[in-house]
Amino acid sequence: MRILIVGGVFARDERYRRSINPTPEITLEAGLRRRGVDVVVAPHKWSHSLRGIDVVHVHHLAKSVVGLAGCRVVRPTPLVFTRHGEERALSVKQTAALRLIERAADACVALSHQEADRLRREVRGRVVVIRNGIEVPADPTPILPRQNGPWRLLFVGQLIPLKALDVLFRALATIRSDVAVTLRLVYHNAELLDQLRALAAQLSIEDIVTFVGIRDAAGMRGEYRLADMLLLPSLTESLPSVVTEALLAHKPVVASAVGGIPEQVEDAGVLVPPGDDAALASAILRVASDYPGYAANARARAREIRQDYAIETMIDRHVELYRSLLQRGNRAANEPIRATGGGDM
Repeated sequence: MRILIVGGVFARDERYRRSINPTPEITLEAGLRRRGVDVVVAPHKWSHSLRGIDVVHVHHLAKSVVGLAGCRVVRPTPLVFTRHGEERALSVKQTAALRLIERAADACVALSHQEADRLRREVRGRVVVIRNGIEVPADPTPILPRQNGPWRLLFVGQLIPLKALDVLFRALATIRSDVAVTLRLVYHNAELLDQLRALAAQLSIEDIVTFVGIRDAAGMRGEYRLADMLLLPSLTESLPSVVTEALLAHKPVVASAVGGIPEQVEDAGVLVPPGDDAALASAILRVASDYPGYAANARARAREIRQDYAIETMIDRHVELYRSLLQRGNRAANEPIRATGGGDM
């Protein structure tokens, strides 16, 4: 079985890929290789030759999906699509490309049941729910009691508009007179760094905001361990791994109620409407006011998600999906051709 994984991250060099937390595509590639599966990776910008490929798995929406859909007309290689982002506003061309790839795909991987419900109403192919897998420690993370001093808030993600960090900054400016807080931002994409520094100064919160930058896996474990809660005010998400990572570190989550986040968090935090800085400020104070209760819920949630969000579970389910598509294709190829219509002209 030879699998082609197409994803934007494969356009970046090896040094960059090692410097970031593994993306789902990188995790899938490594997991499949450990199972002895022959894996080929490609960026979205490539010449669409599928010679020798048994299954194509495309991650994220990009221009390449049009070419891939066209390739399958010539050579019907099974096609799997994972979007990794459900609610982002799309242009007319992007919407057309999304509909094309979802309808051309033999299977769409949904990261949450909420996404799966939408896909089942819109696509012809199979829809399966497979969570993004993350490295789950063999033993639960040792609980670090909350330290005295300011509440230690953590954001992990990209400094891009969709993460709505301006909303978070305004929320912090609102609550800092009521409670002592600090915020650490861990990121690998610094697109809005200058603007956010300026906004922090404008809101007079630059003294409580630390722009950390990139952290490797060991560094991230330290960030989660020392934090009191994770904040994710995104306007859109699919199934952010940072939420799972925080819960496995027994940390409550305050986040926007978008995508699969409600399925992840349940009662281990507080969810708010996206773009609402007043609601976000209130949610932070709510968690702080009953921290032992929310921390206990996070520990309980960690026990519940360990198996479903484990990397090996993710790989198991992808291998099962690929094999089922190949078996179905082999059965179709071996079916006898039946005449239709009939009668003399």
